[in-house]
Amino acid sequence: MYYSEPEAQLADRKLYCPRGKVVGGAGSINAMAYVNQ
Repeated sequence: MYYSEPEAQLADRKLYCPRGKVVGGAGSINAMAYVNQ
């Protein structure tokens, strides 16, 4: 898990980027993020 660099377009906020090892790779992480919204 990590945070991105501060983004000027987002008022210098840092974005939280979860990473994990699951079957399906990063696509599974993207699907979980979509479901949680």
